Amino acid sequence: WRRKFVDYAFTPCKTLTDDSGAMALTIDSMDLLHADDIDTFVIASGSAALSRLAVRLREASKTVIAYGDRASPRELVNACDKFVYVDILGLDIDKELCDVGEAEANAGAELINAGGAGRARPRCYSPEELRKNNVLIELLSKAVRDNCIDTHSWAKLAAVGGQIRRIQPSFDARDLGFERIGDLYKATGLFELQTDRWGVVTIRLLEDGLLPRFP
Repeated sequence: WRRKFVDYAFTPCKTLTDDSGAMALTIDSMDLLHADDIDTFVIASGSAALSRLAVRLREASKTVIAYGDRASPRELVNACDKFVYVDILGLDIDKELCDVGEAEANAGAELINAGGAGRARPRCYSPEELRKNNVLIELLSKAVRDNCIDTHSWAKLAAVGGQIRRIQPSFDARDLGFERIGDLYKATGLFELQTDRWGVVTIRLLEDGLLPRFP
């Protein structure tokens, strides 16, 4: 990582244990919080010790986004405004990050490109599979219903996505094989989306008889 510290002007902070690292991060975060000129904090960790820090930052009306692996504790995931699992980002290993041999670097790249920790990239679920997932459909539908902006039951997609993240911070359409939340909504065959001339996307839940559903 020494090369990246130089490239991005990072200041490395080495600690002997996870707890001491979490404490150092908490102290630095509190200093930044009281400076009162930062709106968003990003935590790159899967440590449960940082859950209380995330809660404290949100209590101060700050946005907290965290990145971690699938083993990240639920308490940390739910403490954030948004939690991103790093395996779905499709990151490539930079062989210059660490002083490792070529074989080790290649193996690391293959592992991350496969989704991290040997996990395959999420496949794209079919419309039939999506509609059979009652929990998913209820989540998507409720977010639309709760954000309707007129009598025709249209809601802004941005507001809908925001509500889904508040309910389930780790929710990500890429886990289901879709690049964007709008693509996921379209794939279910249960919603209609439209984009106005200013590029604002709105969405509505189509009732029975109003939509030619998938067979």
